[in-house]
Amino acid sequence: MKRFYKFLMPLVAIVAMALPVSVAAQTTCQITIVGTDDFGDGWNDGTLTLTQGTTTVGSFTLTYGSTGTQTFTVSSDVPVVFSWIEGDYDDEVSFEIYDGGNAMVYSAQYPMAGVVYTMNTPCPACGTPTGLASTVTVSDANLTWNAGEGSSWEIVWGTGNFDPDTVTVNYDYVSTNSYSFFNLADGAYTVYLRADCDTDGYSSWASTTFFVNTNGCVIIINGTDDFGDGWNGGSIAVIQGGVTLQTVTMTGGSTFSTIIPVSASPISFVWSSGLYDSEVSFTITNGNEIVFNTITYPLEGEVFSMPNPCTNCFMTSSIVVDSNTIDGVTIHWNGDGANSWMVFLNNQYVGDVTDSTYTFENLSSNTLYTLGVSTLCDDGDTSAMATVTIRTPCSYIDSLPITEDFESYSTGTSSFPSCWNKLSSTANRPYVYDNTSYGHNNSYGLYFYAASGGYCYAIMPPVDPLLDITTLQVNFWARQFSTSYNSDFVIGVMTDPSDTSTFVAVDTVHPEGTVYEQFEVPLINYIGLGNYVAFKAIQHPGSTSSIYMMLDDVTLDLQPACPRVEDLHATYTGLDSISIAWTNTS
Repeated sequence: MKRFYKFLMPLVAIVAMALPVSVAAQTTCQITIVGTDDFGDGWNDGTLTLTQGTTTVGSFTLTYGSTGTQTFTVSSDVPVVFSWIEGDYDDEVSFEIYDGGNAMVYSAQYPMAGVVYTMNTPCPACGTPTGLASTVTVSDANLTWNAGEGSSWEIVWGTGNFDPDTVTVNYDYVSTNSYSFFNLADGAYTVYLRADCDTDGYSSWASTTFFVNTNGCVIIINGTDDFGDGWNGGSIAVIQGGVTLQTVTMTGGSTFSTIIPVSASPISFVWSSGLYDSEVSFTITNGNEIVFNTITYPLEGEVFSMPNPCTNCFMTSSIVVDSNTIDGVTIHWNGDGANSWMVFLNNQYVGDVTDSTYTFENLSSNTLYTLGVSTLCDDGDTSAMATVTIRTPCSYIDSLPITEDFESYSTGTSSFPSCWNKLSSTANRPYVYDNTSYGHNNSYGLYFYAASGGYCYAIMPPVDPLLDITTLQVNFWARQFSTSYNSDFVIGVMTDPSDTSTFVAVDTVHPEGTVYEQFEVPLINYIGLGNYVAFKAIQHPGSTSSIYMMLDDVTLDLQPACPRVEDLHATYTGLDSISIAWTNTS
């Protein structure tokens, strides 16, 4: 049923232009096939053939790539038969078939050989309008289309996504094949058009999208491909107000640039994966080439969004961490011509500042923080927030004794004591070992390994500089991992836990076998400014095997006033007497 009433958009004037109209029955029409290959290398000789009666209309295949489209001219009075000829990888294949009215009538995935579909009515009695196009001049738009079928047309329009069959406002009937809009607000508009063929009913909807941009606001996408062969089917959809303004891709080469008009409303950028996304990167800027974001190796889905691409209030371009201590972090940022900013801690507002540097105080040690900065602009607007995430260092060892028994951690190659550091020629070593038979007293222990000639360090948290490290002593239990290996522990002190060259040895111990032995190493002989006590596993002199060692129950404490003797051993064993000797360490 036709609609005999209409509602016009506010501030919009409509003019129907009288143009010659011709109405003719369809004797031929164009049908369309859209093909897809999941792997992106074409259909590997798979082919879809089209016949009408005994006449071969044509065939469709993808010789390369992930998508392709082809149209075929067919007669209106003979069914079209579609048959599949097998290729090498049919489980990658899918396709859609559209009739002469541009309505999808069939889709298939992973087709089987033989006849897959018969289109009995290839050319609808009421053909879909063709050639729908728009021309925009400032805030006005003009639509034209080919007259084709029907003597009148129904037109509906709006912003965002909508179903044209349910529209109750913003529609009209016209008897000429042109339509005009005036004084449109900035934004993206979608228009649907269908023919009214009287007793033959309505055609399918044709549609087009146009964009009104009176403020001159644009975004620029500069794309690159590391390999230089384009994005291999990858693309960015630029979406605003629920409408895809443009889908951007690179069909070949290593660089490209495109300019897209946009309005002052939320915008998002959605990536559809291609074959080699690891080669892809692109930068999004405004018309003044201020960078909004740079995306490298994009993942499927939304990769970036912003509330207003036309703003003159821009997010600070970078945040730099100047210092990171156990209780405070100092940052600075690029002012980009602004004079004031809002600072945030874990997304909570802290305050306004007029200097492009800030120190966050009274933080907790060994804690992950997100620090944010948002520009305050002269017009009262605020930019999006720039952020940096950082973990504060561990606190100093300032209370003794301190003990680590490795019992409170998960196990596996990623398990390691909190606030300790590790350095090794073999990845993920040392780590907390999950075989309790290798720990002291059948508990967990710290497992060291390095190939012959390598190195492996475990480094304790820093000692408070106010403590004299030479007054301390480290006590621990150690053993060989197995009888097949022969290794030592060197105990020392470091100034930088990330630099092995700062390690200064204090003493070396050699566990004799696979039974845990207790060791005490006073640090009284250390000379230097370091405050990190470290354990270094090495090959025992003369050994050529790999390094395997176990460490457990480590205690750092003040040296006792009366230290334990060392190197207790028997010097004589008789029938009824034993002589012993030892080293006096006091």
